[in-house]
Amino acid sequence: MKGIEYLRAQVPDGYSIEVLQTTDERALHLDATFLPLRLGLAVYNPDRVTKEELRSHAFFTDWDLHPCPIKPNPRGLCSPPMYMCSPWLVLNTLSLDEKKIFIEEQDVEFANWLEEEFGMEPIMLPFQNVNCLGGSFHCATVDLVRE
Repeated sequence: MKGIEYLRAQVPDGYSIEVLQTTDERALHLDATFLPLRLGLAVYNPDRVTKEELRSHAFFTDWDLHPCPIKPNPRGLCSPPMYMCSPWLVLNTLSLDEKKIFIEEQDVEFANWLEEEFGMEPIMLPFQNVNCLGGSFHCATVDLVRE
């Protein structure tokens, strides 16, 4: 909690740091737990967090929250190692705008679900080799401009 206390002391007035309680004490990746698709719409990992926990944060009270119904399968034997990652890295995507989203090319079932359920436009890209570094699209990118 010292790190959270430090962050709270550093953020300017008008901002807050909130702690998301997960049901998996080994959960390392928030971006493999919660996926905002666009403002007001998100998918979450039901193995790691509950809808009630998300709703307990004022920011998410009006959001449309959906548990991911797809249980991701472990990568194949010929795939790069995932080290500190789980198959839930399927949620570690990158939204480009309110429709377009980068998804690892192996995660076809998840991409199809996002397209059918939310009208997303998946852009399938080979990115598995980055998984061995401990993440995927969201972990391996940084915003250069943000509104």
